[in-house]
Amino acid sequence: MKYARFYIEKRKTEKEDKHKEWPVVVWFNYNGKSFHRTIGVKTTEQNWDSKKQRLKPNVPRAAELNRYIDLLEEKLDKIYSQALADGRPIDNKFIIDQLKNPEKKAEPEKKKLSFFEEWEKYLELKAVCLQHGTIKSAKSTYNHFKKFCTENGLTKITFDEFTDKVKADFAEYLYEVGECDNTVHIIQKRMNTFLNYTMKIGIHSNQTHKAFTIPERTGTIKFLEWDEVKRLIDVEVEQGIESDCRDLFVFGCLTALRFSDAQNLKKLDIKEHKFKDLEGIHYALHIRQQKTSKAIVIPLLPEALYILNRYKYEKTEFALPQRANQSVNRIIKQIARRAKLKEPVELVRYRKGICAPSQVEKWRIISTHMGRRTFATIAITRGIPINVVASITGQNPATTMKHYMGVIDSKKFEELASKMKF
Repeated sequence: MKYARFYIEKRKTEKEDKHKEWPVVVWFNYNGKSFHRTIGVKTTEQNWDSKKQRLKPNVPRAAELNRYIDLLEEKLDKIYSQALADGRPIDNKFIIDQLKNPEKKAEPEKKKLSFFEEWEKYLELKAVCLQHGTIKSAKSTYNHFKKFCTENGLTKITFDEFTDKVKADFAEYLYEVGECDNTVHIIQKRMNTFLNYTMKIGIHSNQTHKAFTIPERTGTIKFLEWDEVKRLIDVEVEQGIESDCRDLFVFGCLTALRFSDAQNLKKLDIKEHKFKDLEGIHYALHIRQQKTSKAIVIPLLPEALYILNRYKYEKTEFALPQRANQSVNRIIKQIARRAKLKEPVELVRYRKGICAPSQVEKWRIISTHMGRRTFATIAITRGIPINVVASITGQNPATTMKHYMGVIDSKKFEELASKMKF
C-alpha cells in the first residue's frame, strides 16, 4: 500500500504573517513507512489549495510548479511499483537514490523465466487462494501440455511461439489420447487463464492463440427419479462404509449439497426455526458454500434430518461421515446396481464436432454430483419456483433454468395437455 500527500510546512512564529512563504513538503507513505522531504518549492498559505494539494491557478507560475509536483508524484509511484515488481527491498535511501538517478539499478536484472517456469510459478501462486481440486486440475493441464511438447520437440517453447497452430496441434494430441470435445475445451480454457494472467502482468503480449478454440458442447442433465432415490434408501447395505456412502449420496439428493460442502458440514450448521404459520420446529442448514463462498439456507426434509440424526452422537464436529469422493462414487454404483437402477440412459459425446451417442445402464453413471442435479430437477418438475430452487442450490436463477430446461419433459407434456386445448 502506498500514497503521496503534499502540504506546506508551517512553523510557529511570533507574529502571523499571511505573506510569508513556507516550504512545500511531500509525505510518501509505503508499506507502513513514510518518506518526508521538502521539494524545493515555497508558497504562502493563501496561495496553496490544501484540498487539491496544489498551487491555486491564479498564482504566478502555478501551471509550471503544479506540473513539477505531478511529475514528482508519478516518479514516486513508479519507483515503488518497479521495486515491487522486481522484488527489491525499498526504504528511504533507495527512494532518494532513485530520485537522484532513476537509471541506477539497485540489483542485477532478474533472469527471465521460461514458459514452463512461469507456469510453475503461477501454479504455486494460485495454490494459496484456490481449492485443492482446482489446483489439481490446473496441474493436470500443465502435465498434458508438457508431455505434448516433449513428444514434439517443443520443450523450449516461448510465449510468442504459442500460436493458434500449436494450440490446434495440442487439441489433436488430446483427441488421439481419447479425450472428447468438452474435455479439450476445459483443458484449453485452463491454459487461457494462465496465458491471460501472464499477459496481464506484462510477461508477453501474444494473443494469436485465441484464434483457435474448441466450443463447449451442452449435454443433457443426468438425474434420478424420486422413486429411484427411494429404492436406494430401501436397499439393504452393510454397516460401515456402504451405509456411509449411501447416506452421503442420498443426503445430496435431499439437499442439493455439493460433496465438498457435505464433507465440511458441521453439527453447529444445523439450526432450529419456528414460524407463526407453520406448526412445530423446523430445521435448516446454514452454510457458506466452499466453491462460491455464498451463504445459503437449506430447509431439511424429514428424510435428510433422519440421516443427520444417525450421526448426531458421533464424537466429531462433523455432521456426516468423512469419506473420499472416489470411494463414494465407486461404492454408490455397486449399491445402485443392487437396487436395480438399470434403466438405459443415453450418453452423448462429441469428438471433433461429431456426435457419438451410446447407451448404458443408469447405475454405471451415478456419482455424488448427480445428487445435486437430482434435487434441482425434481424440485423444478414439481413446480417449486425457480428462484426458490436457485436459493437452495446457491445458483443464479437464470443459470439454473438454462441447465435444467431440457429435462422437464413430463412437465412440458402436462402443461400442453391441460392448457393448450381447442
